[in-house]
Amino acid sequence: MAKEDIVKYQFGNLTADKQQEITSKGGIASGKARREKASLKKSIKWLLEESDIRITKGPIYEEYLKQGIDISKLTPAQLATIGLWAGAVASKQENYKTLMEANEEKAEHAETPEVNINIIDNSNLEKVLYEEDKEE
Repeated sequence: MAKEDIVKYQFGNLTADKQQEITSKGGIASGKARREKASLKKSIKWLLEESDIRITKGPIYEEYLKQGIDISKLTPAQLATIGLWAGAVASKQENYKTLMEANEEKAEHAETPEVNINIIDNSNLEKVLYEEDKEE
């Protein structure tokens, strides 16, 4: 595409009707994406916090059972945490990031303990140590 064609199709160079059509389509797509994201969040929240779904068979169940872990007794939230942890241990950066963000979210609601730090001036330490050696 030539430079003239690019300038020709820039948003500011379009007619008002065409600009309105494009922004309208963008707004509709944005609203749809927002609704889908909200629905996904609601489904995940339900699955992790309210559902009583248990895994009692299949390859995931068998793999954990070989390791001595009966995941049929774990909640979906516990299973998700184990999965994230396993991925983080396997150097999957997104899993690590997700765990850290979840931990920070919980930490915001907890009380922050008060920490006292005593600062000691050690600037003369070498001089004092070496002078003691010379005196002996």
